[in-house]
Amino acid sequence: MHRGFLHVFAIISIGIAGTAIAADNPPAYPEFIFQGFQSGGTPGVHEESVQGSLTADVTQGGGNPRSFNWLSLSVHSDTIHFVCKCRYMDVNNAYQVSGLVGDGKPCPDVGGHEGLSRFVNAVELSLAGAQADRYVLTYECWMSGFGGGLYQSGDSHAAGDWCGDQGSTNWITKIAVHLRLNDSP
Repeated sequence: MHRGFLHVFAIISIGIAGTAIAADNPPAYPEFIFQGFQSGGTPGVHEESVQGSLTADVTQGGGNPRSFNWLSLSVHSDTIHFVCKCRYMDVNNAYQVSGLVGDGKPCPDVGGHEGLSRFVNAVELSLAGAQADRYVLTYECWMSGFGGGLYQSGDSHAAGDWCGDQGSTNWITKIAVHLRLNDSP
């Protein structure tokens, strides 16, 4: 057999084996991004995860903290992605529950018009994709309202649970999201 052929064959074999190992060993803490548009005409929020966690916060000193008009999560992965549903107040002061939106899409998805939502007051996050069952997703929400103040709405929530306060006029002003492989600390 020709020596050059063996060299090329070895490189191709190593490349294929490396791809299989990467698929079997997903990252313990996949990178993901939170984006949100906050009320009051202030700039949007962009946060990137560090070691599988991030916190997006629009609280401000004095007066009422800001709210999110919409929020979005996206993960840097081909095998998992976020799915989101949210409860929000529309511009007619009526509460609505959005449909499911996929990775990187705004929730609520009101046709690209941020102003059509006044604030998000509850969110439900989950994972989908070929390796979604290999990960643990948890999140916490902090709420505020017209009376001011900031409070946490319960303990940590698991994927598929509502986080926030569906029965009030308060809104999410801070959210923490954590994503890790099932067997990671």
